[in-house]
Amino acid sequence: YNGAFCGLKMKYIRLPNNLKTLGSYAFGDSELIQVELNNKLESIGKMAFIGCPLNYIVIPSSVKYIKESAFESTKLHQGVVLNKGLIEIGKYAFKDAKMPSIIIPKTVTKIGDQAFMAATNLTSVYFQGDLPECGKDIFCYEYGSSVIKSVHIYYIKGKSGFKGDTIVFPLSKSNAEVY
Repeated sequence: YNGAFCGLKMKYIRLPNNLKTLGSYAFGDSELIQVELNNKLESIGKMAFIGCPLNYIVIPSSVKYIKESAFESTKLHQGVVLNKGLIEIGKYAFKDAKMPSIIIPKTVTKIGDQAFMAATNLTSVYFQGDLPECGKDIFCYEYGSSVIKSVHIYYIKGKSGFKGDTIVFPLSKSNAEVY
């Protein structure tokens, strides 16, 4: 249900096993610091965890879609685990999140516009497969006074979309180095 638990005062929750879709703003602006997602969950809705002080999240392999702004303004300073099976990371999905690095599974085929905008602690991005279709300025740093430090892009030699030290998605406002 959309907005079902927004503003929730609980610190921890385990989602029921029969839940397949997490609705928009489901836990938005709640006080959750830990969430255990189930292995049948297929989609995380728009703004599902926006503004939550989550420390860490493991996205199970059953999740195919992370929708727009799903983890916007979350702490996530202990990390994010995206498992094989994920297909799409929506626009602004991790906008202003504080994770230090992220591994993009080889199953991801699309990353939306400004998916990691203003993620000021993000310094390393690891691609396990071919470069997905990417929206505009996925590592954009023009967000108020926030500045992203140099983002290091790592990929497996020979995967499509990467060529030497050049990457073929829009980085016009990013300070990215490719390895």
